[in-house]
This record gives sequence, C-alpha cells and structure tokens, in this order.
Amino acid sequence: RLKLASIDSTIQTLTRAQSQTKDIAFLLNLADTPEKALTYLRLMRNIEIQQILVGFLLQRYEEARLEEHRNTPTIMRLDPAVQATKRVWPRRGLMTVVAALAALVFGSAFGMVVDFVKSASDNPANPNYDRIKKIRGSWSHR
Repeated sequence: RLKLASIDSTIQTLTRAQSQTKDIAFLLNLADTPEKALTYLRLMRNIEIQQILVGFLLQRYEEARLEEHRNTPTIMRLDPAVQATKRVWPRRGLMTVVAALAALVFGSAFGMVVDFVKSASDNPANPNYDRIKKIRGSWSHR
C-alpha cells in the first residue's frame, strides 16, 4: 500500500499543472504532453520536408549550373593578332592640301570663265559678243 501510494503521489505530482507546483519545478509536467509531442512531431516533419526540398533544389541548382557552363559558347582565337601596317606614302594631310588647292584653282577658273561670258554677252562692244550670242542661241534651242 505504501508503494502504491507513493506511485500515485508521484503521478499526481507529474500531472499537476506547473503553476501549482512551485517546489517541484524540475519534474516533467505530463498534463500537456500529448499536445507538446504532437507539436514536436509536426515541427520535425516540417524540418524533414524542408531538408528534402533543400537537397532536391541544391541538386537541381548544381545541374543547372553545369548545364549553363556546358552551353556557354567559348571564343576561340583563330589568327594571332598582328599590328597593322603603317602607311608611309601618300600622306593624307598632303593629299588634302593638294585637293584643296586644286579645288581653289578650278573654282577660280570657272568663276572667271562665267564672269567673262556674262560680261561679253551683256556688252555689244566686246569683240566676242557675236560669238557668245551664237553659242547661247545654239544651246537654248536644245
């Protein structure tokens, strides 16, 4: 009887709410043990699911990284780089100056010819007046 009484008192102490037991705080409170166990099992299940997902996603990530590395085009150097040849003659600056002088000479000559023709066609005292009128007349009939 003494043994059964001590077991009953121990069970009552363990199943008593923790707020009632100030002096026996080191013992487990078994009153809410099923809820705690259920919460623990749910959390463990969630952790295992997360671990499986992380393992799967990590594997897929590594595969994608390798596939991307495999599909990345590589650049191959076909010919070695060679320095371009340096042109010595004709120099562009000299060509530009010669072209500018030629344009000036031809432009001035064309302007003088146009001025000569205009002044000769307007002035009947000019010795070339008749010749220029004849040339202008033949051009205007075309």
